[in-house]
Amino acid sequence: MMKKSLTRLATCLTFSLGLIAVGAMPSFAADYPTRPVRLVVPFGAGGASDQLARMLGLKLADRLGQPVIIDNKPGAGTTLGIMAVKNAEPDGYTLLLGGTSGVVNQALDKTVAFNASKDFAGVSIVGEIPYILLVNAQVPAKTFQEFATLLKSAPGKYNYASGGVGSSNHFAMELLLTMMGAQAVHVPYNSSATSIGSVAAGETQFTFDTPITAKPQIAGNKVRALATSTAARTRSLPEVPPAGESGVPGYEVTGYFSIVAPAKTPRDVVTRLNKEIIAVMSEPEMSSKLLALGLDSKTSTPEAADQRTAAELARWSKLAQDLKLQKN
Repeated sequence: MMKKSLTRLATCLTFSLGLIAVGAMPSFAADYPTRPVRLVVPFGAGGASDQLARMLGLKLADRLGQPVIIDNKPGAGTTLGIMAVKNAEPDGYTLLLGGTSGVVNQALDKTVAFNASKDFAGVSIVGEIPYILLVNAQVPAKTFQEFATLLKSAPGKYNYASGGVGSSNHFAMELLLTMMGAQAVHVPYNSSATSIGSVAAGETQFTFDTPITAKPQIAGNKVRALATSTAARTRSLPEVPPAGESGVPGYEVTGYFSIVAPAKTPRDVVTRLNKEIIAVMSEPEMSSKLLALGLDSKTSTPEAADQRTAAELARWSKLAQDLKLQKN
């Protein structure tokens, strides 16, 4: 009897000490951050993604009480910057402005040394960007419905431009053509700026591009906007109807940006970052500044950010496989 009592006592003491130990475990977020945070941008300086990162970093630094240093690491189709974060310590001091580009990169190239869904912990989505379907001003179609009829009447006759094989506007267009049941010839360029320039000059007939790039060309009557890639009308060009509303039900593609950390970053650090990012992105000033860049301000839970990455990766990987697209 005495032995059983001592055993029960020992078990209780062990359990109690375990609870005390758990309660005494330090919270990483309690002191985080104690030094500057690095936000890696896998693009060059000056573009919309870079400006988004700098606006976010400036305000996030105020809330964290530490500088947020923007580190531009373009190269290898965003792989250089992505790998720098994948290989960083998972302590919350190295973050990545991720999103569509990295997902499309992986979907197109199975040899990349990262997995956008498994190697990173989502913190929050921070912005979405619509694509605008633009046609050369000399193309006879004045509406999306007329454009669809034109393409279907002459399979392979018309050319569309993109920022390169595997670029986001390339994938967005291929999905649209697939859902339309139409065919066109893909002409890849080395950037979106040159691809929209080719449409304006009449070298190619149509393309997808972002509002900030499209608006000057539309205003100059070089191109005509026929549809957006969004489910609903976008604030950037509210007069342009969505393709899904104009004859391709269910079509919806938006580029997105998210803040991610290396996998295994402590959950309380991710939670702290998520809280502060949501506070920053909820400011009216941020929303208006992003709108000027053609971006819609968005936020999410860490779980929703991870789910978006997984869903986008599955979607674009299937399209790449179906169309036998691969990086040259």
